Amino acid sequence: MLFRSMCKTEVERCGSLAVRRIGESPEYDIIGTISLSGEFKGQILMTMGRAPAKFIVKNFQGEDVENDSDLEDAFGEIINMISGSASAKLGKIKIAPPSVFMKDEPKVQGVKSCTWMLIPFKFNDFRFNIEVSIKEVQE
Repeated sequence: MLFRSMCKTEVERCGSLAVRRIGESPEYDIIGTISLSGEFKGQILMTMGRAPAKFIVKNFQGEDVENDSDLEDAFGEIINMISGSASAKLGKIKIAPPSVFMKDEPKVQGVKSCTWMLIPFKFNDFRFNIEVSIKEVQE
C-alpha cells in the first residue's frame, strides 16, 4: 500500500462503515478530493486532522511542514499518487486532478451537498476517513 511504501506508515481499517448525510461537514480538518467521471460520477475524499496529516507528510518528505499552505501542497502530492494508482485500476472511469482544502474554506460546501459512505482507518494513534459518494451514469 502507498502509505507503507511512501509514508513509512502502517494503516489499518478501524470501526464500522458510517454515513455522512447531506449538509454535514467532514469530521476532520484537511480534505483531499478526487473527482470521478465516465461510467460513474462522484468523489472520493481522504479526510484527516492536521496532526496526522503533518505526521504522514513528514514521513513522506523527510521534514516538517511550516504552515497550512505547505501542508496542503504536500498532502496534495500524496493524494495525487493515490489517484494515479487508482486510475490504473478503474478502467473507463476518469479521474480529475485531485484538490486539497481545509474544512473551514468555502469549498467545503461542495462536499456537504452529497451523502457519503465513510470508511474509517487508523495509523499509530491517529484516525482518518476515506469517504465515497458515487453514482452510476445513466446513458
